Amino acid sequence: MHEDDYGLNTISNYETCLKGNTNPVWGNKRISKITTSLIRNYFKEGRKKWSKSHTKNMVKYIKKVLDHAVEEGYIDRNPMPRLKIKNNSKLKTVLNEKQVKTLLFKARECRHPWYSIWATALFTGMRNGELYSLRWEDVSFDQNLINVCSSWNKHDGFKSTKNGDDRYVEISKPLKVILSELQLRNLDSEYVLPRIVKWDKGEQARVLREFLKEIELPEIRFHDTRACWATLMLSKGVEPIKLMKMGGWSDLKTMERYIRQAGVDIKGITACLDDLHDPLTSTGKILSIVRG
Repeated sequence: MHEDDYGLNTISNYETCLKGNTNPVWGNKRISKITTSLIRNYFKEGRKKWSKSHTKNMVKYIKKVLDHAVEEGYIDRNPMPRLKIKNNSKLKTVLNEKQVKTLLFKARECRHPWYSIWATALFTGMRNGELYSLRWEDVSFDQNLINVCSSWNKHDGFKSTKNGDDRYVEISKPLKVILSELQLRNLDSEYVLPRIVKWDKGEQARVLREFLKEIELPEIRFHDTRACWATLMLSKGVEPIKLMKMGGWSDLKTMERYIRQAGVDIKGITACLDDLHDPLTSTGKILSIVRG
């Protein structure tokens, strides 16, 4: 895999996952000795203990490495078999509107150092790297817009967004207050959100889970704040196509899980049953029968 084709962070993720999952089984086996049947048996055993998402990732990672081996002339053909992996339709845990309100209220109440970061994530749906790289020059209070044009990770440093495209995110009234306060407190900083050591080290998920556990809310990953934002917006009636543009998704297929999560795809379909029965209609009173 070339750095020109993939970012250093992506290559590092591939390497870590492949070493951790294939080395114990294949060891130092030469790539020319990895056959289709060997791969098929590997996944047959793996499916017994892996989640569907992990299985899909392993298929993708191994296929990419074997494609690269073909391109470099190490092998003549890619031995990767065609594997059918059923999509996992289980809904992920997200915070509902009441829980989001509780999270932000509690974080502000105790002046948690991550309050402004969590709030910005939940009000914009921006990814972790996009939040970290956000600069004041990309924020327009006059137009109420944030220009999301860069991202950051520990391997590649500052780079373009995930899909390489810039996009605009509208600034809501509560977020405008939060950002204005940040600007007043950090007049000399070029970055919008505070620089926190644990954020520099990539510990954002652990910090959020610990706080959620402390205030007795469902524990979610930091990246799941994006799903919380998407489902909340959809439940409020925002059109999926508009949400897709603001969230930076390249197609509506990705949006389908959030649509299901918010329940907007089935909202209103039971209205046809409204006249079936009225539970508030008074019924006749049954009198006891007294025998003379």
